[in-house]
Amino acid sequence: MRELLSLGGCGGNYKCGMAPIVSCYGCEDFHAWEDADHHAIVDWLAPEIERLRAMPEISESTLNDFELALINAQKICIEQEKLRASAGVR
Repeated sequence: MRELLSLGGCGGNYKCGMAPIVSCYGCEDFHAWEDADHHAIVDWLAPEIERLRAMPEISESTLNDFELALINAQKICIEQEKLRASAGVR
């Protein structure tokens, strides 16, 4: 991902110093916007994790961060789909 998409806001009252996107989706202070395209993050993270797994120099903690971000992004997508379904939107 070369550009930081408009996906949500930070609810933390501090600067975490972490790189956005992966760290945001792994953070409890991240407030995902309901109308943002979180599927794009899922579509990017899944193959990115596989690419990182193939790199022996990547630490297990880095992989864990990416996997947590993927799980959280998937949860957001599920919630979005539920909201759309209840509103009758596809």
